[in-house]
Amino acid sequence: MLSDLEVRILLDNLRFVGREGKYLVFFCPFHPDQHNPNFKIHTEKRVYRCFRCGEYGPVIKLLRQFAPHLYPPDEKEKEEIEKLKILEDVYHNRAIDDRNVLREIYERRRISWTTIEKSKVKFLPDQKDIPDDVNSLKRRFIFPVLSFNDRLLNVVGWSPYVKPPYVLVSQLSPKPYGLHLVGKTENEVWVCEGVMDSLSFVDCGLPAVATLGGGVHPSEVFSLFPNPLVYSFDGDRAGKRYTFIWSFTAVKEKRFHDRVIVLPDQEDPNSLHQREKLFEVTEKSRKFTPAEIVFYYSLKHEDEISPFMVIQFLAFQLPLTHFLDLYTQVIQKKLKNKIVLPLYTLNGSIPSDYISEQLLSDWSLICSAATTFEGREVILHYFLPSEVKPLLDNIPVKEGGCRGVKPDLRAACKRVLYLVRKPQYNKFRELIETVKRLEV
Repeated sequence: MLSDLEVRILLDNLRFVGREGKYLVFFCPFHPDQHNPNFKIHTEKRVYRCFRCGEYGPVIKLLRQFAPHLYPPDEKEKEEIEKLKILEDVYHNRAIDDRNVLREIYERRRISWTTIEKSKVKFLPDQKDIPDDVNSLKRRFIFPVLSFNDRLLNVVGWSPYVKPPYVLVSQLSPKPYGLHLVGKTENEVWVCEGVMDSLSFVDCGLPAVATLGGGVHPSEVFSLFPNPLVYSFDGDRAGKRYTFIWSFTAVKEKRFHDRVIVLPDQEDPNSLHQREKLFEVTEKSRKFTPAEIVFYYSLKHEDEISPFMVIQFLAFQLPLTHFLDLYTQVIQKKLKNKIVLPLYTLNGSIPSDYISEQLLSDWSLICSAATTFEGREVILHYFLPSEVKPLLDNIPVKEGGCRGVKPDLRAACKRVLYLVRKPQYNKFRELIETVKRLEV
């Protein structure tokens, strides 16, 4: 949270417009604009972003600029500034952009010349006077990591012949690659792992940014793109892990408009693009919600994360309609022709946690009762019609009544509503800590 002193410094040095919830709105100091206030500062996350020119970063950078006597740059920031100066000199004055040299990318990775030119890639020859700090970039293609307005943030070195294939400059924090290719757009933006993957998407007419493996944290990309994202990581084990971590973070950040595409095993966007199948896969593959990915991942990797804790986490994080829609699909497979009280368990195991067991049992009973008109009347007495619409739409009505389980059904509705609307009554902190350990 910004302190009163920090807010006063910002108000004294920026042209203030007003407040929008947790945001302070100003005119952007990074580009001339006297009519459209596009510069916003999040008071809790302590980050700023201009929604026109794309400049973004931590508020501390502004404070060090406006009040250097109060917020002097630390040693790490000084090192970053010096490193960026070296990179700019190497990229602009030492690297070459000879088309004959860049042909390797066109022939080996099937990236079109138009996209290669947009990427502004160059090649760094093996020269003797290259500074030691960037010695690892020799004999590699240099992909500049640029901001929306072409400010150099970092570089990525790539070569199919030198190990490791990809290298980043040390002491500089990784930044998402491809911002200058995406530009300002309100359409979906695709999120992938590697530079070649993002260029493959661009070749297919899909704006994409690369997270450079697990280097870029999801929250940084979320702050840059309020518009929908589509996660499309590699189909190997590491890619599936990234898919889970990004999906989990999206649920925590309430990004319900994001979607996920799971690529075939051992495939990645560039390998599909080389066989001219990437566009077909993106068009025909099912787009999962982040909540579905979190749940399905927990089913397959119970040794890493408990499915029962995931169920509780999603029940409190998602809007009730999303929660009902997701778990109706799963629990519906357990429904019988007559009213029963099936204890829904995974792999035949009953959890020791009472809350998990109770939630699963209650929701199974509600789904079973929804197959009868009498049961639906009881459910609608407790839930709003809009809240249970996915449930009532997905489960067909059958003959029979629910007189024998009416008291249990009423109690189940009350407990589920209580759990969903009382987030303090849960053990989700344990789950969040578990996933934080997975992210490390």
